[in-house]
Amino acid sequence: MADYDRRMGQEAVRPDMPEPASETLVVPAPPPKTVAAPPASVRAAKRDADAAKRRIAGTIAARGQKPWGDEPRQRESQPPPARIPDRGPDTPDRKTIKTARWWDAKGPRTIQLGPSGQAEFSGGFIALAFMIVAVAIVTAFVALPLVFVLGFVVLRFADKIIAPIGASLIDKALATRD
Repeated sequence: MADYDRRMGQEAVRPDMPEPASETLVVPAPPPKTVAAPPASVRAAKRDADAAKRRIAGTIAARGQKPWGDEPRQRESQPPPARIPDRGPDTPDRKTIKTARWWDAKGPRTIQLGPSGQAEFSGGFIALAFMIVAVAIVTAFVALPLVFVLGFVVLRFADKIIAPIGASLIDKALATRD
């Protein structure tokens, strides 16, 4: 590019390079940097900060490496487990359920379920509730009068439709009770 510029009549404007004194390149050493001493006030502030750090470190060491108090604290290895309040004098973790005839084909009956039976029982009823809601939404989009007819049929024949489902849920829960 420099050759092209020279042919076109454009020369770079630079100062002339000095002639080397010898064939070896001599690089001058940079001048030594002089560091001015900080003022006395800065030195005193730094000295005070260092002294404060040493005092704090000594105080922490004197307290047994516990900066929050003079007495060492003893910590438990694990927190105590959560406790469920008693549900009765003899059945601390059992739940009593009374069934009705319309949702339990073998009802009315009173049953006691342990934790795993309760989980099975509530999970089954939640699934049943979601299925009923899903069916209601689908039928509402298909035909709204069908929802009213289906609701009447369910209410009229609940002991023959819902009761066997409820009985099977209860029997499953009883089978898994503790």
